[in-house]
Amino acid sequence: MNGDSYLDQAPVRDKRWSDFELCHYRHSLPYFPTQNSKYSVDSLKISDLRLNFDMSLYAEFDVKITANNPNKKIGIYYEKGGSLRVWYGDSELCAGSIPKFYQGHRNVTKLDVSLSGQTQYGRSLMSALQEQQQQEEFHWT
Repeated sequence: MNGDSYLDQAPVRDKRWSDFELCHYRHSLPYFPTQNSKYSVDSLKISDLRLNFDMSLYAEFDVKITANNPNKKIGIYYEKGGSLRVWYGDSELCAGSIPKFYQGHRNVTKLDVSLSGQTQYGRSLMSALQEQQQQEEFHWT
């Protein structure tokens, strides 16, 4: 037996795919070219912005968002939802949750998201916001 074990001498069955079989298999799988979804903020309405007695700033915003899925054959499950936050400089003014939803193929979905929050140093934030409004850098709506 020349020192070879029984397994070394056993015939090996090798499953190899012919080029035709591999090519046919590869082309029988569905291929869907994908496109990235697009998101936009359509409007942001400040429904409440006030300075509290403890000098914290309370904010409520209503945001309208559009999610556009341009894919022809692919729908998207937003199973964990998401979050949306509004910041002014280093201070988070408010936050809210984007709901779970399914977006079908070639679909435009409009979402209404309510944001609320309270932040410290409200007096300095409110002063800075009012100063920027007077300089017409942004407008309250």
